[in-house]
Amino acid sequence: MDVNEQIVAAWAEKSKSLFLITELYFGKRHNDVDLLGVSLINQEIWDIEVKVRTGSTNMCEKDFKTIIDNFYSADREAAIKMLISSSSFSRKKVLVISDSYLGSWENKFKEKGLEVIRFDIVMQDLREFAKGESKSMNPIIQTLRLST
Repeated sequence: MDVNEQIVAAWAEKSKSLFLITELYFGKRHNDVDLLGVSLINQEIWDIEVKVRTGSTNMCEKDFKTIIDNFYSADREAAIKMLISSSSFSRKKVLVISDSYLGSWENKFKEKGLEVIRFDIVMQDLREFAKGESKSMNPIIQTLRLST
């Protein structure tokens, strides 16, 4: 799990009260579901992909198609269903993405059934959470706590 996925995992656990399964691999090319979250409170399953780019990286049509194809892959669905087949919880597909990479594509992702959450919002929520902590065993939260 890369550092951006670790940040989103800390946010999902602390801000959204999700239990997480990480690095759920599927398919022949070793694709993975970045994070699969379960909310017992809201009875939801979150299928989360994290796409963070820095600088002037702009999304193109090919990137958009790759993200959508990955979310709707039959192999991905099979891997998720293997874990949650008996669950009656609702499912949502969540794309956590940096503003610089998202550009003007948000509505297109929403049209394809994805909930889009901006990475800067994740960071803002985590900073607020960290301010209220006196200590944390989570290295992401602890780092943010010490920097505030």
